[in-house]
Amino acid sequence: MIKVPDIASTLQPAEHLLIITPPEGSGRYGLWVPFGDATLVEVGLDGLSAAELPERPFDSVVIESPAADVSWADRILGELDQAISGTVAVVVAFVPEYASVTGADHSPAALKALRGFRVAGAGLLGGAVSLVLARCSGDSLPGDADAAVVASAVSVALGLEAAAGGRRPRSGAGQRAAGARAAADFELRDEVHRLSAELISTRRELAVSQREHHALRYSRLGRITVGYWRLRQKAASRVKAAI
Repeated sequence: MIKVPDIASTLQPAEHLLIITPPEGSGRYGLWVPFGDATLVEVGLDGLSAAELPERPFDSVVIESPAADVSWADRILGELDQAISGTVAVVVAFVPEYASVTGADHSPAALKALRGFRVAGAGLLGGAVSLVLARCSGDSLPGDADAAVVASAVSVALGLEAAAGGRRPRSGAGQRAAGARAAADFELRDEVHRLSAELISTRRELAVSQREHHALRYSRLGRITVGYWRLRQKAASRVKAAI
């Protein structure tokens, strides 16, 4: 049996994760990536506004693209270019239930932004076929997979699979329900992260207190103090017994 890689397990935890979805996208696929905190941005038909992005660097970016509309992911990647110039990991997830946004030409020649990337890995992210992208550089090997070609092939294959299976894009109500579940999942993960951070902080404070107590208890002054209070307790016991 062929084992399909789980992309989430191959990525380093992101301190700041950015998830981009089409209109009424859920964001639940991007949330599989390990993160410290995450920002979910829903991009409308007019494209991505710079004002929608927080002014901070992102360690990882997940673009949830309609499976049969990779040209949308290519457009978003181009609009994000400056904001993610130092990003460690860029993942494009092809989501079958998302309806096509642009309906544009899906041929490799049309994918201008993706031509600046190569495929560094492929697998599943939350059950969606996904690609991990890395920027092309002058020393890239000739055999490196061209992201535009691979993404186009994956998009076409998933589109044909959906058509053959009679699969229909999820209805608006279904997408809203998925979005609500994703929001609840997001809040739960954020709360778990907060509690985990508090636990780590409490353990550190306890360890410091224990070290200070140990140092004081076994110092010369500490031994004298403990001996003094023991003698007082013995003397008090004797006085009480004599009365």
